[in-house]
Amino acid sequence: MFIEYELEKAQEILLSSVRKLDISREMLENSLLKVLAEDINAPINVPDFRRSPLDGFALRAADTSGALLNMPLNFRVIDEVQAGDTRQIDKLPLGCAVKILTGAPLPLEADVVIRKEDIDFFNGEIKIIKELEKNSNVVYAGSDIKEGEKIFSQGEIITPYHIGVLAALGLKKVSVYKTPKIGLISTGDELKNPGEHLEYGQIYNSNMFSLQALINRSGGQAYNLGIVPDNKEIISNTLKDALRYYDLIITTGGASVGDYDLIERVLKENNAEILFNRVEIKPGSPVICGLWEGKLVIGLSGNPAAALISFELLVRPLLKKMIGIKDVKDKYLEVELLDGFSKKSPQRRFLRVRVLWADGKWIAYLTGKQESGILRSMVGCNALIDIPRGSGQIAPNTKVRALLLEEDHICYHR
Repeated sequence: MFIEYELEKAQEILLSSVRKLDISREMLENSLLKVLAEDINAPINVPDFRRSPLDGFALRAADTSGALLNMPLNFRVIDEVQAGDTRQIDKLPLGCAVKILTGAPLPLEADVVIRKEDIDFFNGEIKIIKELEKNSNVVYAGSDIKEGEKIFSQGEIITPYHIGVLAALGLKKVSVYKTPKIGLISTGDELKNPGEHLEYGQIYNSNMFSLQALINRSGGQAYNLGIVPDNKEIISNTLKDALRYYDLIITTGGASVGDYDLIERVLKENNAEILFNRVEIKPGSPVICGLWEGKLVIGLSGNPAAALISFELLVRPLLKKMIGIKDVKDKYLEVELLDGFSKKSPQRRFLRVRVLWADGKWIAYLTGKQESGILRSMVGCNALIDIPRGSGQIAPNTKVRALLLEEDHICYHR
């Protein structure tokens, strides 16, 4: 019996069946692409002291009053400060200056820095030929980040730039959501691993490696549990073992209704709750979702494009929730489909396209053949055109909705 839902309902069911994972404290160097489990408030000012942004001389602006080209004022250089100097120079006598290097702390009474390129330094003195403006070339404490300021929010993905800011704040560790462990199982007597010899009628297992890469890039940690033959007992034992170690299990192959499509039968025989076994999309409608011992088992199609599109539509939002991302909703953009599409769509269909910005508008073009077994057209695909059920042919340059797969990969040229 089919338990079939529209895509949004299937997404809702999946999202309600998982929770965010536990929190751990991670060293900064191990936090890349993890998700913050706490707000970050700045414990210090950045910078934490007034400093010079350049090499020059620090002095009081008021002391330069009356300086003219034909009536210069001489200042005696009484000290030198470089970056890392921990001394605090409290007093700056009238008519005196301090040589200062980039990043060095300003003397307490200094309020201006003049660039060394703009001044003559001879015999321990500098000549000032114009009045200097207070606060020129001075970087004030907290000019980048103020102490107590909220810098990052819970749910943000930690990028290399986040790590730089956290390090600048002196933070050695951060609280993040744990990385979900995802067990991947490929089923099918016809499958061989890359590098093995193919017999007639056999194919290489591409789904395992595509999904493993997608999961690892999406914030999870994928584990290759190998190829399992079309045998109920072996599939059952493999799933039982996987349930002990992994937060989520994904299978490919055996998700339809053929004689050797065994995933749903195995789940039922082990008293798993079948949440649904079809989703109203093409490609990728055969998707089995079961809840077994409190963990989700998701069976995707064995057809490569169908498996990958189902992952993007169903599994990626799930992973986002598990790793603590707040906004798991799909991102859509209105684009012009340059090619058009000649087939009718009696059911909701997703087309593989590349979206780019050209001539002042968003456009898209098909990346290749659209059959569910075609893998090559996933290469270069950064969006899926969402064609409503019951649509007819799509004329070239028609405006359509594109679901963005990777916002940071949208290109500005073909």
